[in-house]
Amino acid sequence: MRILESDRLILRPWKNSDLDDLHEFMSNEKVANLAGFSVKNNKEESLKILK
Repeated sequence: MRILESDRLILRPWKNSDLDDLHEFMSNEKVANLAGFSVKNNKEESLKILK
């Protein structure tokens, strides 16, 4: 997959090491409601999305 990079932003594929950050994002009810997904209640649920 291609990595896109600018002075302020890097877009790249998710890595397993991103799990803690991804789970923090996906367990936030406000973020989930705005983004249109259900809240992930544990890291195992977030890991399924990551993979």
